Amino acid sequence: MPTNQLLLTILALAFFASPLPLLIQGMGRKHAAWSAAGVMAACLALLAPLVSPVLAGQTIVLFYSW
Repeated sequence: MPTNQLLLTILALAFFASPLPLLIQGMGRKHAAWSAAGVMAACLALLAPLVSPVLAGQTIVLFYSW
């Protein structure tokens, strides 16, 4: 997956999955906390392919022309 698309996917996942803990809150606080942690873990997992270029010194920048 290209870097630009990957960064946008992470942003979209965090934005669209943010209501998930609120929807699950009726099942208990523990379930809401685990769902919030799951969303953040998924975002972190999507960042995993970018670790090696960053550790190699590459700067990942996302540009869009207007």
